[in-house]
Amino acid sequence: MNLYDINKELVMKLEAAVNPETGEIEGTADIEMLEIDRAIKISNIAKYIKNLAAMEVALKNEKKSIDNRIRTNHNKVEYLKNYLQDNLEAGEKISDPQFKISWRKSSSVKIDCEKLTAQELYDDIPGLVRYKESFEFDKKGIKEYLKEGGELEGAGIVNKIKVVVK
Repeated sequence: MNLYDINKELVMKLEAAVNPETGEIEGTADIEMLEIDRAIKISNIAKYIKNLAAMEVALKNEKKSIDNRIRTNHNKVEYLKNYLQDNLEAGEKISDPQFKISWRKSSSVKIDCEKLTAQELYDDIPGLVRYKESFEFDKKGIKEYLKEGGELEGAGIVNKIKVVVK
């Protein structure tokens, strides 16, 4: 993307002086030795800066567009997995040369906030609660506690089965 015509030799020297990993200009000797009128050199460098700034804006906009497309695509995948999960028998496996549908077991902690609050749990078992700006449940810790036989009113382990498409 070029908004301005810039002396080609100057652009080549500027590009050659840039470290591709950091974007920093490492050597200006070739630029300084270039035999161009000082005012023209300054003008061309200013235009080059404006071209780079325009490119930066364009890249940021393109990144937003790509991020939106990624999010939309991810949502489609999740919706279709849920559709398959709802329309197949739990555990039903299907294989084809192009795909394989299987199931994966998982479990998570479900907390009934009407029966259990993070503050109350912190008072009883502080290791199962984290404090950031407020008290938060440590679901990994709670899950381990419940698996080891601990009991918490208002908290339990929910076992799930999720469809996997490969």
